[in-house]
Amino acid sequence: MILCLETSATICSVALSDRGSLISIRESSAPNDHASVIMKHIDGCLKEAGIALEEIEAIAISQGPGSFTGLRVGVSAAKGLCFALGIPLIAISTLSGIAYRAFHHHPEAIFAIPMIEARKNEVYGAIYRPDMTMELKDQVITLYPNWHLSILPEGSNLVFCGPGSQKYQEINHPSPLQIDVQPPSAKNLVDLAFEKHIKKDYCVTKSFHPNYLKSPHITQPRKVL
Repeated sequence: MILCLETSATICSVALSDRGSLISIRESSAPNDHASVIMKHIDGCLKEAGIALEEIEAIAISQGPGSFTGLRVGVSAAKGLCFALGIPLIAISTLSGIAYRAFHHHPEAIFAIPMIEARKNEVYGAIYRPDMTMELKDQVITLYPNWHLSILPEGSNLVFCGPGSQKYQEINHPSPLQIDVQPPSAKNLVDLAFEKHIKKDYCVTKSFHPNYLKSPHITQPRKVL
């Protein structure tokens, strides 16, 4: 049994899986409320499946990039459970989870380009092939019209996916693009987590941190005159 946590965006999502099969899932859309609902979702998944917390073999966490606050909530919960239960931590790129879903729903695609909104005209993005190897690694991308043509052959069968892809569509308007704006979900981590679990591809829990890709934007308080 693997418990998958996804808190990198507006959706707080928890999924319970067994050998790569989804058993139960709980999700809610409350961007500023992940901390108060994540343990409720975990409890709900376990109760629905009739599973005790002690039966969990590993925790899989969406490691980012994404919302700084959301990632911290998910990683803190994941590490706490791993320490308490003495089980391993599996880290999965948020962008790879989005790409994996896109290939499942768009099997004709040659490349999947997952995107998550960053600041202004930037997104966190990458380019994946159907075998989940990367043409372009996770990074901060400054968007401009037809950005992908500078990297991929023109005419490639592409699917732009994730909540940040809508921003790129707006920049390219009216260029025809295949867009799938579904947000990240813990159910997209199930297969990827099981593959890593089989290979014992685990993180060092104590030293693990989210993959922010860029430093948090912190506003300095104004001086009181």
